[in-house]
Amino acid sequence: MLIKIFTADENGKITFTSDELTKLLEDTYALGYKKCLDENRFEDPEKEKALRLSRQRAGMAAAKAKGVTFGRPKVQKPDNWDEVIADWKEKKITSAQAMALTGVKRTRFYQFLSEDSENEKDEN
Repeated sequence: MLIKIFTADENGKITFTSDELTKLLEDTYALGYKKCLDENRFEDPEKEKALRLSRQRAGMAAAKAKGVTFGRPKVQKPDNWDEVIADWKEKKITSAQAMALTGVKRTRFYQFLSEDSENEKDEN
């Protein structure tokens, strides 16, 4: 089916015929909506949501079975962490110097310290 959505006058100027395009878009939308209704979608949003979530869970389970990890990667402690923290605990260096030597930001620095203190509590 050929639909004329542009017209050209005698000077070759092309103009847009919006009525025909609007009808084309409305017909296309109606056909697409009917197809979705035929596939049992949009009739019950709860069913559609449940179907989508079940597919999502299945895909995530399959990815995990393949060894895919989700989320942000864990930051490892720097190699010189133990030496720098020993100096910091003995008050040989400041916390700002310790952060600069280890190359970690302030928040991560204190998170690592918290993990260390939790590990020490678990050992005792």
